[in-house]
Amino acid sequence: MSKDMSRNWQSLTTSSLMYGLTSALLFAGIFSLLNISGHIGRDMVFGGLSGGLSGLLISLTVGMVDQELARKEIITRVVTWTVSNSIVGFLAGILITTSIFFIMSHLTGTVSTIQLRSIFDLPLCCSVGIPLGTIIGLLIGASWHSK
Repeated sequence: MSKDMSRNWQSLTTSSLMYGLTSALLFAGIFSLLNISGHIGRDMVFGGLSGGLSGLLISLTVGMVDQELARKEIITRVVTWTVSNSIVGFLAGILITTSIFFIMSHLTGTVSTIQLRSIFDLPLCCSVGIPLGTIIGLLIGASWHSK
């Protein structure tokens, strides 16, 4: 592995961990305010885990696509670069965050009763996952930059 490649992976890992931590704190706060399960501690854990995983996976996705585009020199202008990273972040954010919310809601039992779970589980995950995934994906994509 070349020195430049090693530095890129180190930068990708560091940035992804920072975005994951920031997303974890943001989502823990949002979920404690939403109070979905009725237990503030459970909502904070659910939000923190979901946000951390979402931020980490979205930033890894954006960073890997960004590095691949930089390596192939497909995109050269900064404005086009930011738009392409934002689009990748937007799409990755929606898919990753909604999927993680769906999985985490089943693992943590966020919706407490069986009747409510079957009625509200998928729409709840989509109504929370899509907007939050869009926002966090666009923010990560727009702020991501390669050297």
